[in-house]
Amino acid sequence: MVYHKRFRQRFLPGILFPLLLGAACTNDNVEPGTTPYQNTEPQYVLANVERAFNAGDLVLLEACLADDFAFYFDPGDVGKTVNGYEIPGRWTREEFRLVIANLVERTFSRSLHCGWRSVGRPDPGRNTYFVAKVLLRLVVQENEHHEWALDQASCNYEFASTAGRWHLRRWEDVTRCSGCIVEKSLGEVLAEYHP
Repeated sequence: MVYHKRFRQRFLPGILFPLLLGAACTNDNVEPGTTPYQNTEPQYVLANVERAFNAGDLVLLEACLADDFAFYFDPGDVGKTVNGYEIPGRWTREEFRLVIANLVERTFSRSLHCGWRSVGRPDPGRNTYFVAKVLLRLVVQENEHHEWALDQASCNYEFASTAGRWHLRRWEDVTRCSGCIVEKSLGEVLAEYHP
């Protein structure tokens, strides 16, 4: 009987505490290596974009982007120079993919939380869906001494559906024009990794 009491005192807390802690610490971040969502709703597309970015999975990222995808810079950033690169009005799908590939290659870790749970659902029968001013958090760590942290970026997203599959068509960085006070906008951070 004493053995059972010691077992409960020593081992049950060691088993239950991590389980309870894990349940209490869940968040919107999707674990790398898990099966991606099907792109049947805009929020799942954005969840997969988040997962692809955090895991450095460029194949998954490409599967989320529409063929005519474009990333639009905050109007307050257009024309600024970052590491000798002048920020344009937008990037095409291929330019965006190259930047993300370069970012993945050059960084130690990345953490993107793009607000996918707040995106909602389009009305039935719609084949486009626009969501404005979704808050985004981004941390990019190149090494243990150099990190970009963006806590309150604001983005607009436009999604398009073809044959029941949704894709991200337009990603607009509106950090500065939405009143967020930040050192760098999302576009400026991404421009650091333009090849």
